[in-house]
Amino acid sequence: MRTFIIFLAAAYAAQGQTSILKHSFENDTEGWIAMGANGSVKVGKEAKSGSGALQFSYSLDNKAISSLVFPAGVGNLTGMRRIRFWLKTDHDTPIAVVLAEKKPGGGDYAAMLWASKNVWLRVDLALSDFVASDGPNDPVDSNGKLDTDQVEGIGILDFSAVFNQTPAESPMIVEKTVGAHTLLIDDFEILDSAKAATAKPGVILIDSFDRGFSEWITFGGMSVSLSPNDNPIGGPSLVASIRGVDGKLALLLRRMNPAEIAGAKRLTFEIAAEHEGTFAISIETKKPGATGGQGPRYNFMINPPEGRTVFRVNVSLADFEHDENSPDDPAGKLEASRIRSIAIGDLTAIVGGAVADNKIWIGRVEMLK
Repeated sequence: MRTFIIFLAAAYAAQGQTSILKHSFENDTEGWIAMGANGSVKVGKEAKSGSGALQFSYSLDNKAISSLVFPAGVGNLTGMRRIRFWLKTDHDTPIAVVLAEKKPGGGDYAAMLWASKNVWLRVDLALSDFVASDGPNDPVDSNGKLDTDQVEGIGILDFSAVFNQTPAESPMIVEKTVGAHTLLIDDFEILDSAKAATAKPGVILIDSFDRGFSEWITFGGMSVSLSPNDNPIGGPSLVASIRGVDGKLALLLRRMNPAEIAGAKRLTFEIAAEHEGTFAISIETKKPGATGGQGPRYNFMINPPEGRTVFRVNVSLADFEHDENSPDDPAGKLEASRIRSIAIGDLTAIVGGAVADNKIWIGRVEMLK
């Protein structure tokens, strides 16, 4: 992520009922630029509405990272509460939307989402969707929170460029993507008010899968989509079609905002599977005493039955076991205020089960205080 920020000169965003900014890209790129190697920007003829959209062309390889950037300047995004736009990619890929605060002293905050090939996706992000980037080379925010009056730029990048750097010996299925690609943006706007929260008292909503886009991404071995109601769950759900690979695991991952889940004690959701399998719920926490690098992980194993039968998960965080292959945790227990990501991995092909394709549905994910 830091590689992208080096290129970032400034950025822009805002949230609400009233548009602070709106770019239709009918005749102009509106100040958006391409940063990094082999990137270019122009007004393309294919659009979601009107006659033009922003077309970002770039190349993916194992080293270069290109980013789409809008420089704004410090202090111009103070009223930002929400970012909304249409997005279309030419391949299945994770997308990162980044807000960069002024340096030194400021941090970088990213929201992740999944984009399916050749589908116009309506993206609607709240500030709470943005999580501090805490990789080894990412800047440390002096006050530990996103300050809209310090945001100087916004960027959008194809996160496959980061996945391409995954070592071949990784236990995860990682589908590396290379070559020339195109990303389209239309009707980009920044709003000054957020949508009202609907969570019940004592309940922290992680995902309801009814926002029109997925914040769960995969490294590979899966195709990801949303299902409104025609599914075993009987309501909005995430659908993952899994490709079995001998000795490898397919992984769904969602980044978490620790400030939003502090005080949580339990994790609940429903899952249904086409075929029986062994799955791990894996929670990674922040690295103790430092920023960047892998943090301690905690796992809880589940075995959803076959036949699309709904399996209810309601587990205490205290029942998660520390993964001995991850760093030690001085705290000695899983604490919600330090959670940086939640993943659901299909371990069937690793633990001796049959190597086969599968399909799962995941319903509303919540944490309980």
